[in-house]
Amino acid sequence: MESKTCDVSVVIPVYNSGPFLRRCLDSVLEQTLKSIEVICVDDGSVDDSLEILREYARMDSRIHIIELAENHGPSFARNEGMDLASGTYLYFMDSDDWIDPDYLGEMLRHALRTGQNIVVNSNWFIEYADPAKREPVKKPDFVREEPSFLPPVSLQGTIFQVVWCRLFKTAFVRENHLRFPPLKCAEDNYFSFLSEALQERSYIFSGPYYHYYQRKDSLSRTPDADWYHIRIFYELAKALRARGIPPSKSIRFYFWDTAWRLDSEYKFNYMRDFMKYVEADVLAAPELYNVFGCYIMRAALSCDSYRTFRIRYFLGFQWSYRLRVLLNRRWPTVQSILNGEWKV
Repeated sequence: MESKTCDVSVVIPVYNSGPFLRRCLDSVLEQTLKSIEVICVDDGSVDDSLEILREYARMDSRIHIIELAENHGPSFARNEGMDLASGTYLYFMDSDDWIDPDYLGEMLRHALRTGQNIVVNSNWFIEYADPAKREPVKKPDFVREEPSFLPPVSLQGTIFQVVWCRLFKTAFVRENHLRFPPLKCAEDNYFSFLSEALQERSYIFSGPYYHYYQRKDSLSRTPDADWYHIRIFYELAKALRARGIPPSKSIRFYFWDTAWRLDSEYKFNYMRDFMKYVEADVLAAPELYNVFGCYIMRAALSCDSYRTFRIRYFLGFQWSYRLRVLLNRRWPTVQSILNGEWKV
């Protein structure tokens, strides 16, 4: 691939995306911003994805193809594409999604105007096979005026920690050795959290729309997704500490109320190790956490087996909560749970 510099390198991992790939590629090639390269990493597809990529590469010289003989997952594919990017900025999107025509141009305009290493577009649609089900993301109106600069921790729960609504300066990514972790789900959460923790504030704007397509076979829609999120947050905590960044100053860890669905002793022990590792960070910033998450953390840390944890979760949390509501008794505060003051 030629080392010719462009404004934006678009990296797209592709795996068996044949039914959606043309729509994705058309939306990128029809951008009003023309100074782009499109690096498509075929991750061992066994459908017609590679043939479609080759067809488009013959039509437009901005498309470059990396062919992987075996399927490695989106993290590996993104890292491969990122290594060969020549653009001043990096943009990652998924092969079943699409973007409005001025999406990249507006991202670049805001990045150049503000000089930020990362800019975040707060607008997207959730799309379905049935177009009538399309829904705009329901988000608080926190982008009241521009420029809007916010600390990374304030974005959690408001903006998805996904890479496709972010534009990254390539030099910033490479200078900080940012990589996607070797996991099959939630890997872009890790990349977004870590990159934003390296700067004091992020720039948020309301721009054109990303169209996030919901596939029934997506791993993020399975019960195992929570397991991957737990692994991501554990790796993130270790990465932050290795860089000398106090986690309590930059992010808050998530403790899912679906943690009881973990299906093995191994996964429970992994989750408990993660909670031990971040306990001090939670205690240092209790205002960032809710009652549900803190109870789950305390319950997991006080149990020596997965079976005990499941029993304590159901009897000590769900039924106790319902009973307290019925009897109108005081529901515990985050601090009382962290202090070990609340008993069932």
